[in-house]
Amino acid sequence: MQSLSVKQKMFRVIGHRGAAGHAPENTLASFQKGLEFGADMLELDIHMSKDGELIVMHDPRLERTTNGSGYIKDYTVKELKQFDAAKKFEVYRGERIPTLQEVFDFAKERATFAIEIKNCPILYPDIEKKLVRLIEKNDLVDNVIVIAFYHPSLKKIKEYNPEITTGILYAAGLVEPWSVAETVGADALHPEYDYTLADIIEAAHQRGYPVHPWTINSAEDMQRWIDYGVDGIASDFPDVLAGIVKNRSGN
Repeated sequence: MQSLSVKQKMFRVIGHRGAAGHAPENTLASFQKGLEFGADMLELDIHMSKDGELIVMHDPRLERTTNGSGYIKDYTVKELKQFDAAKKFEVYRGERIPTLQEVFDFAKERATFAIEIKNCPILYPDIEKKLVRLIEKNDLVDNVIVIAFYHPSLKKIKEYNPEITTGILYAAGLVEPWSVAETVGADALHPEYDYTLADIIEAAHQRGYPVHPWTINSAEDMQRWIDYGVDGIASDFPDVLAGIVKNRSGN
């Protein structure tokens, strides 16, 4: 699967939670839309269930995106599967909360993955080890980038397997984000786009760090940040981004 390696230098069309502007985020339906719309990398978030399975969802609680309530950590996988994950999309009623293994089975032959560990404010014991072992089991060491706001998790990932690519997530407040990345052995920067202008991107590149900002949803901003020199963009609308990239490449 060399063609899907995250280590290959190329511009990344990153489907944020799949194609969250078109389908219920972090569901198989959303990941399918992301692939159809030209995403070559699927961004997703993971928590841990009561019985220790890695669950794909953004929030630690169920209310915003499902018809359930309470914390993911208090339910088994079987219990979580009872909830409808298409709360905001009537046409997708019946979509279920996927496990990370289910997402791998669904898309690993078609895309790379940016996997965000949601290890704050809830600390899931051994979530990093479980993630590394699942990545290894699926032969995806070269096909994923693990990202997190809680940067100690990234250091643990590297301790378990230094070949797995990692990236720091951050919003405001990091004047020299590459220094933080260096501290935890991370390989890339994943900033909120508002705080990442051309001078920061250039400085990051000089130090060998690719920059993948999130979450850019307007065509105008996509054009602007591509002009700034970013190495990829996470968007709820990968169809718009893929179209812009295609037009700019002249294909």
